[in-house]
Amino acid sequence: DILTIIGSILKMEIQAKSLTSYDVCSILLGTSTMLVWLGVIRYLGFFQKYNLLILTLQAALPNVIRFCCCAAMIYLGYCFCGWIVLGPYHDKFRSLNMVSECLFSLINGDDMFATFAKMQQKSYLVWLFSRIYLYSFISLFIYMILSLFIALITDTYETIKHYQQDGFP
Repeated sequence: DILTIIGSILKMEIQAKSLTSYDVCSILLGTSTMLVWLGVIRYLGFFQKYNLLILTLQAALPNVIRFCCCAAMIYLGYCFCGWIVLGPYHDKFRSLNMVSECLFSLINGDDMFATFAKMQQKSYLVWLFSRIYLYSFISLFIYMILSLFIALITDTYETIKHYQQDGFP
């Protein structure tokens, strides 16, 4: 509510031409709108079918957070390695932020060919390393980490569904 009030005041000031920067206003109003819609979820808990989703999210959250912390360590390792080794040879690895964006897009299957194709062959050793680096990252994250993440949530979903059908122990 505070975000909405402050954002609305800023919006009125922008309309009155007292302020010209819409950035803070849009962030406040956008965030407050998102939080309002997330707040609607609690009302869906009154319906058993929707409550299954809410209970699954609540039960899986601690395990998901622990899993994400471990996966983040692996991800950061790949980020730093790519930045240090491939940074001088590839545009997408020039800064740590760009490496993270590139690797995240690779996890989602975006821009794979372009990332492989743009690797400059100034050094055969670095080119070979880039192939091993990218293949191992893609294999590890797409085939293992994302699959385990989905399995973690699916297992929690099945447990909650079983409890709803047969009763809680």
